[in-house]
Amino acid sequence: MPIIASHKSSLIFQPSKQTLPVAVFVGGTSGTGQGIVEAFGRHTRGNAHIFLIGRNKAAAEHIISSLPKPSCAEIRHKFIQCDVSLMSNVSKVSQDLLQQLPDGKLNYLVMSPGYFSLNGLEESAEGIGRIIALCYYARFKFTIGLLPALEKAQQRGEDAKVLSVLLPGRGVVINSNDLGVKKDYTPFKALGTAATYTDLAFQKLSITHPSMTFIHAFPGTLVRTKTLSDSGTPFLRMVAPAFKLLSYPFSISTETAGENMLHIMLHCAKQAGFHRIGARGENLDAVKGRGIIYEDEKLQQMREVVWTHSLEATKTA
Repeated sequence: MPIIASHKSSLIFQPSKQTLPVAVFVGGTSGTGQGIVEAFGRHTRGNAHIFLIGRNKAAAEHIISSLPKPSCAEIRHKFIQCDVSLMSNVSKVSQDLLQQLPDGKLNYLVMSPGYFSLNGLEESAEGIGRIIALCYYARFKFTIGLLPALEKAQQRGEDAKVLSVLLPGRGVVINSNDLGVKKDYTPFKALGTAATYTDLAFQKLSITHPSMTFIHAFPGTLVRTKTLSDSGTPFLRMVAPAFKLLSYPFSISTETAGENMLHIMLHCAKQAGFHRIGARGENLDAVKGRGIIYEDEKLQQMREVVWTHSLEATKTA
């Protein structure tokens, strides 16, 4: 897949105390998330407030130290350690961030935490399967928790955008009797459900917050991430090196994926509203077979079902 935006892109923010962008990256310590953080740092020349949320402190500190140095001493590049598979952790970090974000605003919330395993549900202490916790519930809770900061940016006439990197156009029909994907679990069903939930929740948010931008984007079928090598399944970890070698000619680097996702967030989704965008920047709603699973009256009904379930499952008021 060709790169969408080059390193010489015109995406440069001029350092100014009033206009410095503020960005929060959830799951940005590896994979596509890391690629987006590094691309954002390059194109802002370090002149942006960057908050990186994840578990791997060493990886985060390495990423932050590699970013261009900002021209103003007051600019913050900060790591916040958090296991986002637990909603209680997400709640605490969101509340802390609302107090820490410069001017109380947030321009860009970028979320890409993920996990894959064949080991079964792997429920957390809160009773949520690990895959859907990372791919949907944590992202939903961060979005809800940080809405006040996004609203403040929007009120200032600045960008207020939320990007979730997952699987638009690859969702599944929801089982209303198994909304938490526990009774009839497979890892692929958990991923597909997370994709459908993202579509419906972001569409709902775009209705209640029409001046903001919500983006569900696909990074590409094969991105050179550590998903297999970090899997909880020993067999997947064992075959990860061979898979990486065999797929190398057909895959893209995390650097390329990061550039593409940043370009999508800033240039392909310029207008407020809900956007479902493919790896090449295409509008998936215009691609046959890639629309939201539900249509018309059923869409509205399931949107409300998912919204109510998401609030309850994440215990978000």
